[in-house]
Amino acid sequence: MYHLSQAEIYAIACEVAKLLPVQDEVLTAEAVGAMIGKTAEAVSADARRGLLPCHKRGKRVYFSKNEIVRYLTEDNYDNT
Repeated sequence: MYHLSQAEIYAIACEVAKLLPVQDEVLTAEAVGAMIGKTAEAVSADARRGLLPCHKRGKRVYFSKNEIVRYLTEDNYDNT
């Protein structure tokens, strides 16, 4: 019988996670603002300046929760 180490289990779990469908949530500027402690207007301004990842469709701006979380956790964003 073979026993896996914690590192091996983690590596396998990471590979399996890559195969699973990615679940995401579309956020409004208000929801992103609640996450980072800013107003919706400030979030929209940051998105226009390219400081936050967003998707535009016509005049509407959408945010991917996965992209926002990834962006914020990678220390790319200066929340001042």
